[in-house]
Amino acid sequence: MSYISTKRPPNHWKRPSGMYRDIQATIDDIIAEDDLVALRTTIKEIFRRNGNEMTLPGITICRFKDGRMIEIRRAFDNANIFRQPAIKPPATN
Repeated sequence: MSYISTKRPPNHWKRPSGMYRDIQATIDDIIAEDDLVALRTTIKEIFRRNGNEMTLPGITICRFKDGRMIEIRRAFDNANIFRQPAIKPPATN
């Protein structure tokens, strides 16, 4: 299922402005039990500097209470962000 919306994405979806184009987010799986919802997602985008496509799989777990989301946890392979577009990650101490 693809997520397509004309609305501005929520703050937790923001990425560095201008680095990527043609961003497509797909929800691959949704699993719900009690107050938890888990999503397996794939984000595909084009890196503007060299035109390389990047695929970023991820997991999001949301907790709900009284019909409202009260907690969100997300996990991505962050090293993948640098590896796929062929740019060097920032130095670490």
